[in-house]
Amino acid sequence: MPRAVVIANPASRRAVPPAMLEAALAVLGPSWETEVKVTRDSDGPTILGRHEAEQGAAVIFACGGDGTLNGVINGVRQAGRRDVAVGLIPAGTANVWAHEAGIPADPLAAVLLAQSGRTVDVDLGVVQVGDEPERRFLLMCSFGFDAAVVRRVEGRPALKRRLAQGAFVVAGAGAVAIERPVPATGDWDEVRPERSVFIGVAGNSRLYGGVSQLTSDARMDDGLLDLALFEARQGAIGILDATTHLARGMARGKRPWHDHRAARFEYRRGPRFTLTPQAPLDVQVDGEFFTRVQPEEPMRLSSDPMAIRLLVPDAPSPLYGQLSS
Repeated sequence: MPRAVVIANPASRRAVPPAMLEAALAVLGPSWETEVKVTRDSDGPTILGRHEAEQGAAVIFACGGDGTLNGVINGVRQAGRRDVAVGLIPAGTANVWAHEAGIPADPLAAVLLAQSGRTVDVDLGVVQVGDEPERRFLLMCSFGFDAAVVRRVEGRPALKRRLAQGAFVVAGAGAVAIERPVPATGDWDEVRPERSVFIGVAGNSRLYGGVSQLTSDARMDDGLLDLALFEARQGAIGILDATTHLARGMARGKRPWHDHRAARFEYRRGPRFTLTPQAPLDVQVDGEFFTRVQPEEPMRLSSDPMAIRLLVPDAPSPLYGQLSS
């Protein structure tokens, strides 16, 4: 009898009551064994994801936002189970993966994908800072200004609950006059290795924050990461660069960036990148603050090919093409 488990984050902005999740799982019928498990802390999705994968679950649903999904995926990957299908019941603030993959917001419809959807094997991105443990990401790893904003928002959880994505706008408005571009060395260009990083995004998927396709050429089954890098000059003029970048991003919306030729913007694709900052550099993963890289500490970004199986709607997508059994 196949087993389907929901790992629910009660702290998610749109948390779904366990009784409602149990009712949604019941639609799978008597041929399925089902259970709802509720996390108790930030490590819960990873710990429970690994445990349920090791215990033989066929489908594991993360009920929460992109951070909860990231935790479950890391747990399943740690278990070494590439045959477990990971699904999502959206209940977070931005729900970027749900928007990108077309996963329905209704818990019942999301659970029904276990019967009416399809599974796809996709890559995961990997970030490692110095000698610290690796962290995998489904969507993106970004660093610089936006990660500093995420750090500020996570320090004010009440603001995030009240304003949702508006909290990032409020935090960003305060940060733009304080945060400065970080001098860094990149290993992907021998001609011009030194950069002044304002925002960098290593994308495994395309949609950034639900509002912009910064890594608009990305595929999730090609063994590559797409790197979009915004630079800014040092000093007071760097504030002008920063505001120009942010205004351009708002104006561009979801139009592709890969062919954009603006000054101090570059787009690269490759299996791995290494960036070494000369000043502290904030890093976030799938919308959650990850760490602060210290000066001269290398940050390594790479692809983990075909690392996880996802449960998605049975519809065409430019992100992946290979069907799983």
